[in-house]
Order: sequence, then structure tokens, then C-alpha cells
Amino acid sequence: MLRIFAWGSVMKKSQIVIALAAISVVVLTSGADAACKRKYYTGTDTDPIWWAGRDNARANWSDKVAGTVGRRWARWSKARDANDNCDWLPTRGVNYCVARARPCK
Repeated sequence: MLRIFAWGSVMKKSQIVIALAAISVVVLTSGADAACKRKYYTGTDTDPIWWAGRDNARANWSDKVAGTVGRRWARWSKARDANDNCDWLPTRGVNYCVARARPCK
């Protein structure tokens, strides 16, 4: 009888641990989405070298976000739905680059 009671106690503990793990996954997932803004911000730049234009567009995005919602939100590496694109403008001889994303903490 003692062994059955001990096994039941272990089962209850493991069920509690599993339930707590499931709850923490739900809480952490919803917290990650809550730490992002819904609004998209855009930074742009023109440069003959596309990667310089891309980097400058991202920097402009960061400056715009920092000026609007604060420096904590302005890290491109933490942004959600991030997209950057450069198009060559032959008439001007430069790349027009756009960086667009939702800022996150």
C-alpha cells in the first residue's frame, strides 16, 4: 500500500510540473507579442552602394522610432515583421532603400 501512495504522490507532482510548464509557455508567448508596437515605422536612404543604403535606412528607422516611442524600442535586431529593400534608380544613379518594421523592446 505504501508504494501505491508514493507513486500517486509522484504522479501528482509531475502533473503539477507539466501544468506549470504549459502555463509559463502561454504567458511568455503572449508577453513577447505584448512587447511590440502594432504600428509600423519606416526609414529610408539613398546611396550608390546598396548595403550602405540598407544600413542607413535601418539607422534612420531606429532614429525615427527612438524619437517617437523611445530608445528602448529602437533596436532593429529586436523588431518584428522587419523588411528592408533597395531598388536601383538608374536616372539618379543611386539605390533607394526602405527599412520597415514594428519596434519591440
